[in-house]
Amino acid sequence: MYVIDKERATRVLESERINTAQIQHIFYNYPPLNDKFGPAVEKWLSGQPIPTVEVDGLLLTDVMEKRHSHFLVAIRDMNKLLDPALLPEKHEQWRRILSTPAYYE
Repeated sequence: MYVIDKERATRVLESERINTAQIQHIFYNYPPLNDKFGPAVEKWLSGQPIPTVEVDGLLLTDVMEKRHSHFLVAIRDMNKLLDPALLPEKHEQWRRILSTPAYYE
């Protein structure tokens, strides 16, 4: 499992002008990630472009766009799809949630 360096990530988030409360919210109960996501997070931490990451036919960039999610939130949410303990019906439900655009008023 890949464990994000929260100190480094906090510095990047602060440079993106994310406020302290939002940063705390992002990291509240942030889980260890599947190793598949480690290289993408490391690239983001080092200021490189976000690489293409795909899980179950869903692209990370699409999840970010459709859900209006920050990179770290989208990665965390996609990580659930790789959880072997997730029941098949919950897996499909979560996949559907991630692929459906979110609308805010």
